Amino acid sequence: MTLDERDAAATAPFSSTGAVRRAEFRCRCVRPSRGEVGVEDISEERCRMEAGLRLQTLWEELGASAWFEDGPAPKAADFGNPAEEWRALRSGCGIVDRHDRTKLLLQGQDRVNFLHNFCTQDIRSLPVGGVCEAFATNVKGRVLGHLLVAALPDALYIEAEAGLNERLAAHFGRYVIREDVQIVDWTDALVSLWLIGPESDAIVAELAGDSADACVFGDGDRFCVRLPFFDVPAHAIVVLSALAPAIAREAVSLGAAAVGRRAFEALRVASLLPQYGRDISDEHLANEVGRTAECISFTKGCYLGQEPIARTDAIGHINRVLRGVRFADGEKDALVCGVLDGCEVHAVSAEPDSDQEARGSEPPIGQVVGRISSSVTGPDGREIWAMSVLRTTAAQPATPVATRDRSGQCLRGEVYDRASGPL
Repeated sequence: MTLDERDAAATAPFSSTGAVRRAEFRCRCVRPSRGEVGVEDISEERCRMEAGLRLQTLWEELGASAWFEDGPAPKAADFGNPAEEWRALRSGCGIVDRHDRTKLLLQGQDRVNFLHNFCTQDIRSLPVGGVCEAFATNVKGRVLGHLLVAALPDALYIEAEAGLNERLAAHFGRYVIREDVQIVDWTDALVSLWLIGPESDAIVAELAGDSADACVFGDGDRFCVRLPFFDVPAHAIVVLSALAPAIAREAVSLGAAAVGRRAFEALRVASLLPQYGRDISDEHLANEVGRTAECISFTKGCYLGQEPIARTDAIGHINRVLRGVRFADGEKDALVCGVLDGCEVHAVSAEPDSDQEARGSEPPIGQVVGRISSSVTGPDGREIWAMSVLRTTAAQPATPVATRDRSGQCLRGEVYDRASGPL
């Protein structure tokens, strides 16, 4: 089923302003007084606000006890038992509210060649139903966004960090000249709900009405995108904003556990999934994000930013790279976010000498090799997991490092990459 073939309740009529368009959409609504489903024209702002309020009401019904205001929309901190939420992500299925993520559609006959020329991944080789990671970069090879790209039958779906929709749409739109490409901003019209865990395949199959392949199409008002970020199965259910609360409620009824920011942040940091604007930015080369194998093709040919990225790869050396660090910290409350954010990471010698051991094994702190951008205590409270862009001299897995927490206590740590992380 193509987007143009969707029924009137699920298809968005578009208004065009140059190459970049914002979706004007209709919402399928149930009129309780008559028990019927109808179509109502609504504004983006109204749909976003109403969908956000309905989702928040649902999360409150499920026990959301606190809210983090660290982005365009508040996130539930937890649902009363973060340890159970963590277990759902690792051995069951957890549903995570990601409704404020950037969501763009690239349409038109030239969409594949266009995105191929303006991101780091080989989009021409992506089959319909395929999913990949990519970076949008500027001419200097610096990162403008970490993209999830899914090839739909008649469009390319792009999902990225919250708050990047206008920036990415303007960046891509700047290069549309004669190409048949339309960039449609669906950020407010669609909601992305992430289902993560070994049991997510079965629940997604129920929600989408099909097998949990890379991209699964349901009844026209939702589709599924497999997420390649974690060591367990994960999917994004992308649905019209007005229907998101009902889909979330259905997922919970099928066995998914509502998961708040505390448990999800632990999974994100342990998996080294960077948050744009926090862990990485346009100050970083694509090669420095630590996802080269997942996001960059060195055989695809020319694209915007290719020269500095290829040159850095040919030299075989970068000055810094995003890594994780595990700090031992005794007994702490589990799954607490931000405990070391902003703290410096220092190089240390491999082993303390006898005098240092007598003083409590505090390591000799050397030069600063990075600064922590994300951190969270582990699920047992005995470690702190953190992310930092480190100098490559201290970026090899198992390299000993140290930091001082906000009280001045020195904590010993060890560097990890995606293959050697705490999961």
